[in-house]
Amino acid sequence: MMPKIHEKMMQTDFAKKLKKLIILTVCVVLLGGGVSTAMLSPQIREAVSGARQWEQDREKV
Repeated sequence: MMPKIHEKMMQTDFAKKLKKLIILTVCVVLLGGGVSTAMLSPQIREAVSGARQWEQDREKV
């Protein structure tokens, strides 16, 4: 049993698997960033609007 496992490990192309893992990780991170931006866009707009209003109020004084 051990020789079979050892042989399979020696035949496995870990560089190819690592490349696929890295590509998958980058895709997941980008997708997660896009989804979180889409979900938080109302809060982001509200924060920007509040900052602009604060600047306008500060300029009036």
